Amino acid sequence: MYKSICQVFFEYIMYILYNAKVIYFMKLRILEILKEKGKTKYWLYIQLGLSYQNFNKLVNNQTNGIKFENLKSLCDILECTPNDLFTDYHK
Repeated sequence: MYKSICQVFFEYIMYILYNAKVIYFMKLRILEILKEKGKTKYWLYIQLGLSYQNFNKLVNNQTNGIKFENLKSLCDILECTPNDLFTDYHK
């Protein structure tokens, strides 16, 4: 199966970044947004309806992924966009 130009370019960029030891990750800004809006983690926990373990991992950036359903809920509850929720950083 042939790869698209975008796939090849993405793999090339990831290869360069990996070999340069600069890997970019995404980080959730939930705590920062809550502080900006004057809301508490408990308020969001009640609104979101996740288990405490999953909620705590999400808020403390200890998760490897996020369901689109939870992303939409976060955006609706915090009245923000996905772009507002994420920031990138590198190791």
